Amino acid sequence: MNKYIPIRTQDGSFTLFSTKYDEHYHSVKSGAFSETLFKHVMPAIDHVLEKNPDVIKILDICFGLGYNTITTLYYLDKKKYMGDVEIYSLELDEELIHSLNLMPYPQELLAYLPIISKISKDYHFNNEFLNITVLIADAFEAVKDSSKKFDIIYQDAFSRKNNPELWSEEYFGYLYNLLNDNGIMTTYTQSKGIRKILKKCGFNVYQHYFEQPSLIRAGTLAVKNGKLPLSEIGLD
Repeated sequence: MNKYIPIRTQDGSFTLFSTKYDEHYHSVKSGAFSETLFKHVMPAIDHVLEKNPDVIKILDICFGLGYNTITTLYYLDKKKYMGDVEIYSLELDEELIHSLNLMPYPQELLAYLPIISKISKDYHFNNEFLNITVLIADAFEAVKDSSKKFDIIYQDAFSRKNNPELWSEEYFGYLYNLLNDNGIMTTYTQSKGIRKILKKCGFNVYQHYFEQPSLIRAGTLAVKNGKLPLSEIGLD
């Protein structure tokens, strides 16, 4: 797989290591699939489904191995969602996208590999109910210039240390503008500094704990002009 050598994570699913950003695409301790499902997909989808939408619009930053996108489809199928789904994703590494056919995915996601295969060739997949587009672009510039609106944003860029432009106040201001009212953004970080930035941008900010003992660290949930059934984080 050239420079993309799969690395087994704690839950048995695989991730990769980025030499450019000097970190893994997912938490090796939490598990790639588990981190994606519990930290991003479940809280976002559960929040949005409360309004019984006919269409769910998602911005996935960054596409990477495609876990956020296809785990979303997996979870929506489990929830028996019958509406339309539009996913718009940004990714800088074009070579990675073309390598995804060789990536091992967990059993839960195998049914969605034809979607990955199509995206790896064409950057796009669509049918009657689903439209996925992957844009090879700098995420900061793409969100800066976008006029699209989303119900969910997966903020899944590399860390602030290694990818600082995707954690700035200016950047989160753009994301705030891209969310619909009551839209939700998920991110793996629990940085107090990032949470302060999110609050400054206008988000209601929550720490996302997990009910069962787990290796998954608490993440952050941010909602635009809406609430979650959690206690908001006080950062004063």
